[in-house]
Amino acid sequence: MRPKIERPPFPAWIDSSTRLAFTECELKGAYSGLYHFKPKSVSNHLSAGGAFAHGIEVARKIYFTEVRRDNSSSSSSSSSFLFFPNLSPAERADIASAAGALSAFLAKPEEDSADALGPKSSSRILLAVLRYFAEFPLDRDIIIPYINPRGEPAVEYKFAIPLPISHPETGEPLLYTGKFDMLAYYNGQYWPVDEKTTSRLGPSWASNFDLRGQFLGYTWAVREQGFECPGVIVRGIGLLKNDITFQVAPVRYPSWLINQWFDQLCEDIERFKKAWENHSYSQDFGESCGHYSGCAYKQLCLRPNPEEWVMTFFQKLEWNPLTEQDYTATDLLYEALCELT
Repeated sequence: MRPKIERPPFPAWIDSSTRLAFTECELKGAYSGLYHFKPKSVSNHLSAGGAFAHGIEVARKIYFTEVRRDNSSSSSSSSSFLFFPNLSPAERADIASAAGALSAFLAKPEEDSADALGPKSSSRILLAVLRYFAEFPLDRDIIIPYINPRGEPAVEYKFAIPLPISHPETGEPLLYTGKFDMLAYYNGQYWPVDEKTTSRLGPSWASNFDLRGQFLGYTWAVREQGFECPGVIVRGIGLLKNDITFQVAPVRYPSWLINQWFDQLCEDIERFKKAWENHSYSQDFGESCGHYSGCAYKQLCLRPNPEEWVMTFFQKLEWNPLTEQDYTATDLLYEALCELT
């Protein structure tokens, strides 16, 4: 299909979501990764997962952030905790967990009556954060964030790695970018950690990640930055109607599989460039149109004049994994904590 919309600039970076959308359906990849058309309403599933992740991020930053007593040393003996340094680890963990739960509650968008009592309501997300830190206490968790020389925990870890592929307009190397919940140090190795909220855990849940391009990309990126990285650790949070459950899945990726993933990534990006240059994108007319709750762009494909309906259903919103999401309420919470300390 050749969209009757002016061809947009080619992006300077590619992430896992853009690559996946394009391989499922080239037109979907164009709408999402080139035009940056995003639905005007966010699904309750996505908003719940985002709010939960934000709560975990806030709690970890409060608990693990260190302030250096001098600018020259990076050893742990020359640092102290930024928040509540005079409290015990357990007391500080309790405060951080509560602050994280409150942040998650405030980050969850307003709900309609159907969602307000559901397993992904704001009150259930608040409870899920508290239950998470009861299961994995901040002061006793064996999987802890890497602390960089500035005393900052590697929470909401971002990366941008140059690829051996040139940008079709600038000639500069394209970047492969991403963001995951935490770069952890565990058993002498470095692991990307990703928390996944879900409605179903169990024996087959971890097998979903054996060939997950998102996680293969995380592992590749961490290795490219010089860390010894065997794979990823996925922590599942089951948001059930009457319970909140947990499951941990360490997933190891051999080097040969990482290499296969990388070769495929480069091939997919070259195809993406070619489609952009021709301003023509194939449509799937298959499973990608209806899996889960259906493709967000299906309502455009069902119309003979989709360009006239874009602004009715979508907004142009460019998401960049390297930028911070704005949470005003959390900023105010941080200011209050700094005042207390």
